[in-house]
Amino acid sequence: MTGKNLQSGVSKISALRLLATTALLLAAGLIQAQEITFSNDRLSNAAGIRTELWLSYNPTEKINICLTEDIRQRSDAGAFLNKFDMSLTTIDGTYSVNKYFSVGLGYSFCAMYRNGNAASSYSTFWSLRHRVFANVKGKISAGNFTFSLREQLRGIFNTDEFTDFRTTPKNTLELRSLLTIDYDTKRPVCPYIAIEMYNPLNPNEYQKAAGAWINTMEYYVGMKWAVDSHNTIMVYYLLEHCLSKAVSIDDEAQTVNVAQENAIIHTLAICWGYSF
Repeated sequence: MTGKNLQSGVSKISALRLLATTALLLAAGLIQAQEITFSNDRLSNAAGIRTELWLSYNPTEKINICLTEDIRQRSDAGAFLNKFDMSLTTIDGTYSVNKYFSVGLGYSFCAMYRNGNAASSYSTFWSLRHRVFANVKGKISAGNFTFSLREQLRGIFNTDEFTDFRTTPKNTLELRSLLTIDYDTKRPVCPYIAIEMYNPLNPNEYQKAAGAWINTMEYYVGMKWAVDSHNTIMVYYLLEHCLSKAVSIDDEAQTVNVAQENAIIHTLAICWGYSF
């Protein structure tokens, strides 16, 4: 390479660096021009109920395919379980590497029924989302107990037209960690407890400023009943603690508020599964 070509290449790189630096400074200036405040929501309680149905099929000894439908109701405006919350249709496949490890892939279609906002002229609307996920699960037994840890990387793609995506990423990525402890009673009934943690991996700049790390903690107490070789009934209680960072932007006042949510949702779930 000649000295003239080398000098030209260096000049181009310097120009690109200058352009990138200018863009970052402009973005930072826009954020700094807004007054950002932080607040904490008061503790609130709500209730919900879930009805789940799943169909399971093992084409081979190591592969399982499962189709699940989940219907959820919620409390709204102080009334008890008066609102349809969401439906969740999921198909996933799991491959058992050995008796200790398994991996899986899945897809969910989520239809969420939401209260109105300014963008929807305060009319209720459907928020439709696509979810794709990959799982890695390990388990080990000790006496009558079985301990399992599942790590799930999940991508969520939002398609609704009424969300201000300056307040939350349009497409989100999160890591969900689920620890489950089952107790083998040597009978068809198996009690279990579980805890799950949601970690957002791509919060926006406002959420990062508020220290977004864990946005949901879930605690389960449940029971599985193997009715026969094909049918399973599961009942569980779920305590969900919502800790996400809710961003609201006032364009006229040039202010941004980031509120630490502090909501607890009590949910009872009844599930039925059939294995072919």
